[in-house]
Amino acid sequence: MLGGIAFSLVLFAAMLLPIGLTLFLGEWVFGSIGWGIVHGTERSLLVALILVVVALGARSSAIGGSFLTGLLVGVIVALVLAVQATNRAWALLGDLVAGNIAPDSRPLAVGVATLAAVFGVLGILIGLLSRSVGGVIRGLIVGVLLGVVFGALTAVALSVHVAVAVGLAVGLLVWTVALGFLAFREGIDFDALKSRFVPQETIDTTRETIEWIRERVPVGKR
Repeated sequence: MLGGIAFSLVLFAAMLLPIGLTLFLGEWVFGSIGWGIVHGTERSLLVALILVVVALGARSSAIGGSFLTGLLVGVIVALVLAVQATNRAWALLGDLVAGNIAPDSRPLAVGVATLAAVFGVLGILIGLLSRSVGGVIRGLIVGVLLGVVFGALTAVALSVHVAVAVGLAVGLLVWTVALGFLAFREGIDFDALKSRFVPQETIDTTRETIEWIRERVPVGKR
């Protein structure tokens, strides 16, 4: 019983340390433990996927290529949001088409409305592939929700550390998606995978040994 309690405490400490460290870094570096939860979840899923594709025998080029893709996209997103380029773009568009809206809320209103409409149309087009009314409705709803989220994210003037946090989150997400795409696009060599886990040489040697013994040892009556 004492050994079980000791093992439970060690297991608890092993889980508490990485979880607490992730939340602390999110609060300390980016100003919110929410970023620690987001980044920690993405990193865990990414490492799990890396372990799976390595176990399946995926090429190292898929891991390297996906990493460079995620890094490039994350850096671009962080830089664009850090200089508030998207906020200024929505403000400029709002000055042209929505002059009756208050200047402080104009970029947010224009960004949310525009991307909600664009993503909604894309959702409808994707939903048409299902050839069902339900698929079209689901595509529309998901598209509008994504448009609202991205519109609000790009319309708000973010601080530098929040822009870096968003860029890191996007980079990890792109790395994960690109890794899955590249790894499974190249295909999995199941014959090579089978040869790694099936001791075929030992099986063949055992069969040869059995045949050799049968040739030299007479089989009597049962």
